[in-house]
Amino acid sequence: MKTMQKKRSFENELINLFWGLTKGSRLLNPYSFEFKKLKFKIVGFELLFHFSEDNRKATPDMVLESVRLRESIIVEWTQEKRISQKKINQIKKYVKIDEDTLRAYVSENCTENKDVVLIATPEGESDFVRFITSKNLPVILLIYHYPYRYLLKKKLNKFSVNETENFFARTLIFERIPYSFPDINLSNLSHSLLVDKVISTLIKILVKENEGFEFNIEYFTREMLTPSFYNLLHVNKRTEIAKAAKEIINRLIKEKYCEGILKRVKSDPPTWQIILPKTKKEQKIKGIKRNFEKFINKLTGKPYQQGLFEAGGGL
Repeated sequence: MKTMQKKRSFENELINLFWGLTKGSRLLNPYSFEFKKLKFKIVGFELLFHFSEDNRKATPDMVLESVRLRESIIVEWTQEKRISQKKINQIKKYVKIDEDTLRAYVSENCTENKDVVLIATPEGESDFVRFITSKNLPVILLIYHYPYRYLLKKKLNKFSVNETENFFARTLIFERIPYSFPDINLSNLSHSLLVDKVISTLIKILVKENEGFEFNIEYFTREMLTPSFYNLLHVNKRTEIAKAAKEIINRLIKEKYCEGILKRVKSDPPTWQIILPKTKKEQKIKGIKRNFEKFINKLTGKPYQQGLFEAGGGL
């Protein structure tokens, strides 16, 4: 029996949705065809902005720019049903990002028009509308209907550029989301949430490469995230993800799940070598996958069951 695909996270759906729109994905037509004409591109995710006047920092979820429209868009998304003080502080900081601060990442002419966008769920709509209107903040509120529908609708305020406003003024309904980037929770890199992706990536490397192949943590993290996603992440976030992945691989070796398969050969940068003989790889790979699945279930506290690698569940 085929395993049902796990629902992608709220954050991951939005990351892939906007990536697909900027790239003109056929799955998102006719909207992506129109959006691509606006010439927006994703500048980055989790970029770190420094405020020169008081040394404060801001890390929005996503930043877009369009050189053609001379516009930058700072995006924050949340599933909060009630707005927290932390979220209030974040939004206020994004509003205060000025031209000089923006220039750290966006093109010079894209500082002319800056929009701050908050994406929330229907459950949080009323609370965020109340907050934005009561403070008279220049924040555009979009509502994304997660998890049941791929629907994005603007609820409050206008974009500073007419063409962008016209695009988002109607309700956007999508049948499918093109998934180019892996589902990794950027705000929670706990081992239990990251282990599936780490193990899947390790299996991919073992299948692709042969005995003697060495890889470091940067190579591994690029493979896990995909090079495109890796390059769009701020270096601080890449480092956090790499650290968590390294800890999981080290634990896998320490608990003897990698005997005869993998060994650590360098500490700086962390580097591993495949020691599984090529002649034995095909006959052993199924057993390796089962063994790694047991490690996953141990780390996440789940009983062993088919899922990640078996019965249509993965590699």
